[in-house]
Amino acid sequence: FNDEPNVYLFEVATGRTERLGSFPGMTFAPRFGPDGDKLIMSLAQDGLTDIYEMDMRTQSINQLTKSASIDTSPSYSPDGKRIVFNSDRGGTQQLYVMDADGSNVRRISYGDGRYATDWTVPDWATSSLTSSAALWAALDCTAAFYVCGSDGERMAFTVQYAVDQRRAVAPGERVAIVGWNGDYEPVWDGRKRGAASAAFGEDGDVIALARSFWVSAPE
Repeated sequence: FNDEPNVYLFEVATGRTERLGSFPGMTFAPRFGPDGDKLIMSLAQDGLTDIYEMDMRTQSINQLTKSASIDTSPSYSPDGKRIVFNSDRGGTQQLYVMDADGSNVRRISYGDGRYATDWTVPDWATSSLTSSAALWAALDCTAAFYVCGSDGERMAFTVQYAVDQRRAVAPGERVAIVGWNGDYEPVWDGRKRGAASAAFGEDGDVIALARSFWVSAPE
């Protein structure tokens, strides 16, 4: 819609789709609350990304984060009282936790700025070709969040991509995906930089490793 990603609801029984809200920027990374009455998402506009909550019954919107940073990948705790999310507000991409109303934000990770997310193999990926294609796309997207959100926000494009997939994945399988600098320098070299990403199964086994090379768009 308007050449920008937006969050949609898809009704499985009827095939009907509904775009959630009318936002001035790009919406992505949606998650339902434990009771299904609320949905949390990221909204990117004017070079910043904040986290918003939508009441599914009233369609009302509540902005939860308001910082000069990139806040993304929110997810509710099982009891719905807390939200974990990624943010570069401390200089590198790290994990933070806040109360469900957006208060009491606190940092809980102190690593080297890796970007991580959980991902589920889509139900339509029933063949080895489609399941691998979906996994490779998820690996590339995770690396993109790391590349475009660390060392200053930039729009960038993959120009080289290689994947070592070590086993097949199945529809409905949950996968943890991590993006980081790999053995590349964790900064832009002019308009160029490299990245790595990896996918892990629920038992910790390595499903796939990927390397990518990126070029930023001209300013």
